[in-house]
Amino acid sequence: MTKIGYLGPEGTFSYWALLHFLTDSGKTGAPAPYPSFQALVSALIAKEVDSIVLPMENSIEGIVTPVFDLLVGTDNIVISEGIQYPIHHFLMAKQAFLPDQLTDIYSHPQPLAQCAHYLTRTCPSAHLVPTRSTADAVSKLDAAQVPAALIGPEELATRHNLQILASCIEDHTSNQTLFGLITLGDSSARDFSKDQSNQVISIVFSTKKDQPGSLHTALGEFASRGINLSKIASRPTKNAMGDYLFFIDIVGDINDLAISEVLEIVAQKSLYFKILGAYHIHHVRS
Repeated sequence: MTKIGYLGPEGTFSYWALLHFLTDSGKTGAPAPYPSFQALVSALIAKEVDSIVLPMENSIEGIVTPVFDLLVGTDNIVISEGIQYPIHHFLMAKQAFLPDQLTDIYSHPQPLAQCAHYLTRTCPSAHLVPTRSTADAVSKLDAAQVPAALIGPEELATRHNLQILASCIEDHTSNQTLFGLITLGDSSARDFSKDQSNQVISIVFSTKKDQPGSLHTALGEFASRGINLSKIASRPTKNAMGDYLFFIDIVGDINDLAISEVLEIVAQKSLYFKILGAYHIHHVRS
């Protein structure tokens, strides 16, 4: 059976997004937990798994930068499918504390950031403790000697006999995360999907610093051809101050003549260029 890696342990948002995706799509796969994003990518490269699930972007916090660093820095991996999953955060503890009684709150950095306004307003004295995953926060809670809670998916309360102190505490009710199903593949081959209509094409590139307006020129290539861009984000290259990578999502068919042409032009004008994937996004329910 196909083996799919996810950020574990069992019960994380990655785990539930994967399970709902498999159910909704009718596909099969055996979920395999790994402790970190890097461990997941290493497992894929070593062919321990057939694919991995990584959170790529959140509607509140934007792109998940460690994941995009791995996508950029790792050869021969591509985004093959997208999984858009609604995220609802629950505050839960082993006892029925009031939120303002809490001294420690455990969770992955993304949920802590996505609930920042709620936490500032209702738990002003709590120490926010980042963990490797939402499910990993359970072990921290078990060891806590102070009034403590965790933030995570509702299912953790049932699995670990926790009491829910507050429900849906995310700062925005439309909170969603886009996960990527990542597989081995050669992005330069552009052979991503048989059904290439209504794809999202994700690319990353860096511009030439000695050419003023180079980013404007690159974006103009898309605009002049009427190509729809659904995302533009930037990330430092880590090489020098002022050097950036630009991440762009294009909506369309990667083999469309206009899109194929503009990708070639942008690649030629860039210091660095990579197609991260061309894929469909599946909207799954929680």
